[in-house]
Amino acid sequence: MTRLELVVRAGRRLRDTAHTHYTTDLLEDAINQGIDRIKQEVAVLRGMVALQTDSDVPILLPDYMHEMLSIYAQMRALEMDEKLYESRIANNEFEVKLASLKGEILSGEIIIVDSEGVEITVDYTKEQVYDTYYEGIPYDTSADGRYATDDREEYETTGDGKTVVG
Repeated sequence: MTRLELVVRAGRRLRDTAHTHYTTDLLEDAINQGIDRIKQEVAVLRGMVALQTDSDVPILLPDYMHEMLSIYAQMRALEMDEKLYESRIANNEFEVKLASLKGEILSGEIIIVDSEGVEITVDYTKEQVYDTYYEGIPYDTSADGRYATDDREEYETTGDGKTVVG
């Protein structure tokens, strides 16, 4: 969907097809804010760029998710008009779609590719929690949480909370 089509769709959602109450500039800015919100939440979509002309199309975002941007524009317009209840409804719809998109990407149902057809991936670092009570032994949070390791020995945490050297 082009930026112009997204603005028209947002105007329909707001019941303002002539853009007499909500200006085109306002809706265009809100669409670009929606892109920023998506980039904030979904790391593989951080290569998305703002839509500058009416013929620009949101890159990287799957076609069937373009509607999200008009929903975001509707939400921002209603929020600025202090129609908070209607704004929250639109925001909830946007956030549900955003969570669905993120889930589909993380599960591998959707593969995001760049303009050359190369898959875009994000390398997430492994998180570790250091328990200072047990002398800073790092616990691997990606495992089942029962094992801890350091450079010298293998430790196992038993069900009663005691640490045993293996």
